[in-house]
Amino acid sequence: MAKDRPKPSSHPPVLPNVSPKEILSLLELQKNKGEELLKKNLIHLGDVRSWNLSTQEILVKGFGSNSAYINSIIHSGDDKPYPAYEPESSLEKQRRKNLQMALGLLKDCMEHLQNYHPRRPNRNLRLRRKKRRPRRKRRSPSIWWW
Repeated sequence: MAKDRPKPSSHPPVLPNVSPKEILSLLELQKNKGEELLKKNLIHLGDVRSWNLSTQEILVKGFGSNSAYINSIIHSGDDKPYPAYEPESSLEKQRRKNLQMALGLLKDCMEHLQNYHPRRPNRNLRLRRKKRRPRRKRRSPSIWWW
């Protein structure tokens, strides 16, 4: 059975509140933890959920709660339906595959952050805009009757 995705909350979205450098270091730690999970012989569901939760918290801090990165990384591969009596070995194999996909997307996200250089707004442009006078209303041509 397919897993239900979390419903969007009615709370206002959380905005990014951590610098890209800090997020990169936190995501690097998460990537290493994920790679350690992959080295294990058996990946338990609780381990994956814990990794997903902490990764989600980091992504919310760095990109905000409405970021597409969050769902694409945390829920990668979750769209497959599972039979009711799937053996644990098949479920573990699927968890491993999903974690590998999530790590690949996490690496892409980290590359995006490394190449992210926010532009500083051109201050002169703002000053020029403020100095502009509002446009005068155009008058319609008056009709003179003699």
